[in-house]
Amino acid sequence: MENVKRDSQINITNKSSVEKEINNKLCNEIRRLIKDKNFLTAEQQIKHAMSEHAHSPIPHNLMGILLETQKDHRLALKHFRAAYALDPTYWPVKYNMDQYVSFLPISHLAYDEDDDCNKKQGKRIFTHTLD
Repeated sequence: MENVKRDSQINITNKSSVEKEINNKLCNEIRRLIKDKNFLTAEQQIKHAMSEHAHSPIPHNLMGILLETQKDHRLALKHFRAAYALDPTYWPVKYNMDQYVSFLPISHLAYDEDDDCNKKQGKRIFTHTLD
């Protein structure tokens, strides 16, 4: 019981390490699964991450990417909005929402903070704020 309490205290007080753990492991795995068109497994892993990390924007951002890949634009936007509501400073979701509302074909989505979207697009993406 003491170990469980200590672990939960670490998770609560050290949110950044939890975010980094989700980011590193989950984002890379989901990126691979989507590339391989293994959508069912990707969805299951994202749902599990949502249940484990309910207050993180990362699983919702990933679900938005998965749904956008499957052409379910309406539901994808709902997950991008949920991710933004959980953490308005998480730039990948800002980038993805900006891509979504630009009415141009989406050429790239940001899985995590390691994606260099500006470099891939060749320009600054955030032309307006979402506040």
